[in-house]
Amino acid sequence: MEQVAKAAGVTKGTVSRVFNGSPSVRATVVERVRTVAAELGYIKPPQRKAKGEGTVEAWLKSRKVVFVLVAPQGLRWMLRNAPIYAHVLQGAQSALESRGLSLNIATVKNAEEAASLIAGGRTHGVLAIASDLPASIAAALEEVPMVQVMGLLPQGECDHVSYDPERTGALAAGYLSEKGHQLCACLGASNTEVFRRRALAFRRHLENSGVTVEDLLDKDLVSIDQDHNAVEERILTRLVDALIKMKPRPSGLFILADMLAPGVYRLLQAHGIRPGVDLEIVSCNNEEPYLNDLRPVPAVVDVQGEEIGFRAVEQLFWRMQNPSKTPVSITIAPRLVLPPQ
Repeated sequence: MEQVAKAAGVTKGTVSRVFNGSPSVRATVVERVRTVAAELGYIKPPQRKAKGEGTVEAWLKSRKVVFVLVAPQGLRWMLRNAPIYAHVLQGAQSALESRGLSLNIATVKNAEEAASLIAGGRTHGVLAIASDLPASIAAALEEVPMVQVMGLLPQGECDHVSYDPERTGALAAGYLSEKGHQLCACLGASNTEVFRRRALAFRRHLENSGVTVEDLLDKDLVSIDQDHNAVEERILTRLVDALIKMKPRPSGLFILADMLAPGVYRLLQAHGIRPGVDLEIVSCNNEEPYLNDLRPVPAVVDVQGEEIGFRAVEQLFWRMQNPSKTPVSITIAPRLVLPPQ
């Protein structure tokens, strides 16, 4: 499968979806994967038998898998304020549908709620989605196979599926460097390890290429509470004003998160600076609600939320069949989405 994925220019998860008949894969991709598989002589392995249960697939269909949102604010908050998680859920749903299963979602705020979720053997597997999974909740879920989704490092002994934050910064830097920019800036919040890693990788990659980088970072740029995940307008204005006043002014800009892009565009345009013309921009995450109304649409680093969700489900199924194996960490490579020509 790995050889087919490499030759077709897709992930192993996509190859799996093609041979499982998932409707989430575009027809052109299905055709390319099947053509490459035929050329390489790849044949989908037969399903293994599980003792007393028929096929492994039949056994899995009798299991209840729950996607646990470890978020004090709840599902509505997460989908409204962090659209990337909608992509993750869509990927998980696609993987489950390909096996004839449906997505069950539960929100837990503490260890007691987590323990109640798995009490009595009602839950057979857990996908825990959290940017920072509390150790107490991870410990409460230890009795069932679990995969942590998103975030940087897993808590406890569990599998982990996420993306590479350093690679996001490197992709943005590579794009601006190839465009010939010799002075660039990085704008965003510095309150999380993910953002700090993105910014550091961006700087390191460009400086290694002889490009100068200016940081426009503030730990208080984004505020999070029970109702909002909001950009602090006053701080964003100050950062953009600092960018505009630089002499010479950077010609390339990396925005660490898409949620900042609409405000940056608006502030630049208010000063007569044309995004995409006077200042080349790369954003990050590929969250359509923040990008759809931007003109011109910027280049964006896609962290591949759907692929993360799909791979997390596949990994959970593997873990349910191999509960004693060593924990596995899977990193999904982000990709650069170029602006339309």
